[in-house]
Amino acid sequence: MAPLVEVKLPDNKSLDDGFPADHTAWNLGRMLIVQQRTPAYSYMRSAAKLRSSSIDHWYIALPRTGRSWTEV
Repeated sequence: MAPLVEVKLPDNKSLDDGFPADHTAWNLGRMLIVQQRTPAYSYMRSAAKLRSSSIDHWYIALPRTGRSWTEV
């Protein structure tokens, strides 16, 4: 198992602040549904990560608070 993305904390946060997260996943056979509650973070799936893993996936976000955006 290996990470699919590179995760980054906001510029005003340090690793010493911690990262309290709640993550629950339901395996529905060929589909995984995830519910998570986290503080702010960003992530990127770099070209190196794409080359290292053949996993392809869809990511659908339904934010209840906060915001989400994608850059390609």
